[in-house]
Parts: sequence; C-alpha cells; structure tokens
Amino acid sequence: MTINRRRFLTTPLLALGAGACMGAGVVAHAKTSTNGRLRFALLRLQGSEGSVADAQLRCKAWENVGEENGPDLTRITLHGFVPTSPFGPQIAFVQSLFGDSGEAAHDLYRYFAAPDLANSKAVGFDAVAGAFAGFRVSLTHAEGTAAQVGEFRMPRLRPGFYALIADDVVLPTKYTFTGELARPLAGVFGIVPNHLAFSVVESV
Repeated sequence: MTINRRRFLTTPLLALGAGACMGAGVVAHAKTSTNGRLRFALLRLQGSEGSVADAQLRCKAWENVGEENGPDLTRITLHGFVPTSPFGPQIAFVQSLFGDSGEAAHDLYRYFAAPDLANSKAVGFDAVAGAFAGFRVSLTHAEGTAAQVGEFRMPRLRPGFYALIADDVVLPTKYTFTGELARPLAGVFGIVPNHLAFSVVESV
C-alpha cells in the first residue's frame, strides 16, 4: 500500500488537538482489522444541537448513544469520512439504507486516499422515521482486495452532532472534539479511528 508522504506527515498534527485539550501531546496510530464485517459504535458530542454552531464546542467530550426517541422527521448532514492514519482504507463508500430490511440503498459518499481523486462533499438529506434505516459502509484497504462491509441501523436520534466509529473499542473519554465538523475526533493519545461525522436537526 502506497502512503502519500505529505498526508503521512501532516495527518498526525490533528491528533495534537487532543493534547491541547487534555494537556498532553502524545501521538500514536491505530490499525483497524481488515477481517470480517465492520462493527460500529455511535458517539454524540455533549451539548451539540446539530448546527454549525457546534464548531464552537472545541474540546468538549463525547458520550455513548442509546435509544433517544428523536423526532419523526430529521435532516441529516454527512460531513465526511475520516480514515485512521497511516493504516486507513484506500477507498470508503457510504450508502444510505431505507426500508425495514434496508433493501433499498442509495449512494451517498465516497472517499479516496489517492490525492489525485476527489472525495465527495458534505451531503444532506431528509430522513423519515420508519423509512430511513441507517448507513452501509464499505472500506477497501488495498487494490484488488474485497471490501470490508458493515451496516449500522440508526436509532431515532435527537438533534446533535455524531461520530460513527468503525471497528474500535469505544470509550467516550478517549476522545475530545477538534472543533472541525469534517474531522471531529481527537484522541487523548492521538489515536483516531475510522469514522463518519454527521449532524442531525429536526426538519419542519
């Protein structure tokens, strides 16, 4: 796997954001397993509302998400996919799922590690409770290899800013908020897992 030198050298600087919040400056890297189906965990930024004003909550902590009994109609904005570094996937593909069994899938977002390929921009859509089912995420770690795939069934979320983490032991205290909606997680020890960043607001 080819690692872009500029990306390798600059990405760890993001991890120092956690050091600025927590009084530490240790940089490390996480390696995600490429075997089996993806497993997910969902975190919510404490005090968030799902608006652009959430960017002001830098250094705030994250919390686990359970059944939240959110509104029936919401507007979801997918801000982006953030790879772990330097062992992140070459390609990430995100689809939105609809229906009880998630049989209807719509292409939503693409990420490419290669610097000459353009990533998708942030995308928003309306989600109706009982119709929108969640996300399907596919990660391809090397050319010619099978993608690692997983589906996350979305609970009815209340408005807020969320990070959907793939294949990582999730302890909310491991992370703080960078202040960047597109790259939200800063690890206490500089470890940043593969994750999606998205916002939820009530749609009226």
